[in-house]
Amino acid sequence: MKKAGETDNYSENKTFSEESIVLDKSIYGEKDISFAGTNFAGNGYIIAEKSIVCGLNQGSTYNDGKIVMYAKQGDITLNGSELAF
Repeated sequence: MKKAGETDNYSENKTFSEESIVLDKSIYGEKDISFAGTNFAGNGYIIAEKSIVCGLNQGSTYNDGKIVMYAKQGDITLNGSELAF
């Protein structure tokens, strides 16, 4: 994978589980990537070889940024009450 800017890489399943999750760089996972929290703000790419699961109350981009999600061999599941990506 060609990386755009700074990227955090994870070789195992990765779960971001905090009340407030802020992603200020792209992430790449060789397996599943999950988000579980109250608030999410992000800007960058979220790429998983398997699935991406978001269980959030609120989610958005920041600084006029964009979120791009790509699950190569799995699904992308978005669950939340106020998601604006």
